[in-house]
Amino acid sequence: MAAPYTTRQGQYLAFIHTYTRLHGQPPAEADMAAYFGVSPPSVHQMVVTLEHRGLIQRTPGQARSLRVLLPPTAIPDLESGRTSMGKTELFRVLSAQQAPALRDLLSHAYDQMTGEQRQSIFGVYAGVGVPLAETDGEVASYEVDGEILLEEIVRFQRESLAGAFYAPFAVNSRNFSHIPEETAAWFDRLSEMLEDTCLLSEQGDHMYAVSCFGVLYTLIDALEKGAEIVFAEEVGTWMLSADKKQCAAAYMTSLAATATPEEFTQAVLPLIRRNAWRSFFTRAYASAIRAGTVTQRAHLEAEIQRQKIPKAPAF
Repeated sequence: MAAPYTTRQGQYLAFIHTYTRLHGQPPAEADMAAYFGVSPPSVHQMVVTLEHRGLIQRTPGQARSLRVLLPPTAIPDLESGRTSMGKTELFRVLSAQQAPALRDLLSHAYDQMTGEQRQSIFGVYAGVGVPLAETDGEVASYEVDGEILLEEIVRFQRESLAGAFYAPFAVNSRNFSHIPEETAAWFDRLSEMLEDTCLLSEQGDHMYAVSCFGVLYTLIDALEKGAEIVFAEEVGTWMLSADKKQCAAAYMTSLAATATPEEFTQAVLPLIRRNAWRSFFTRAYASAIRAGTVTQRAHLEAEIQRQKIPKAPAF
């Protein structure tokens, strides 16, 4: 029977088990980051994944509370945290791999990188319209699972509001431009989730797209209103790589496909009210008018006039 975890997950389980046995207490996430040579956000995401899969248990808010739920016989041996491999040997192995295996490797490498590393390696592909892979002349694509994505987004929202990514420091004249790794990781993850939700809309999975956008927009709204979610001298949705216009259009398209005129208006009005210059929601009104049905648009316009809500940002 196959193990209920990946090789990488198994090594984290082995480390938690071995560390606890040697030190008499579970490791901190910083201990795992140092051992495996990865960023703190990457370790935290692994811990969340292991907990979600029922492989470990932890007490929220309590340090060093990790506990492996598997029997010792089901835990693999702990290997070296950082395996060294020369470039020649590495490329010899990679050249024998099929495309799916290479994509999985890239995905895993991406998850282990800091925001700066991701930008340095993959930034050249952002926004240039160049397909990363083609099959028989067609751009390779993947399908987003709406149920899984919504679960991830809800979990991300809960952790964000609980301060999991909040890393304050004393700002001074030397470090005022510093952006904590946790902050960069948060914006990267939020951008990925927005982009995946746009794909849900493109797939026609409008019910899940509306639910996902609803949670993400609530989180963005909390950030813009000053919630302590991430820290830097200045933070804002300008740090998101996701396209505002594309997100607004996708959300309104899915909303128009699933909502009654009353529901459509109820969902759109709060976004229009937030339609300020630096807000993520600057295109809410225009996108709603383009996507809505005749009845939805009429109901929205009537309510905007009744409540005397400005329809354009004030510059």
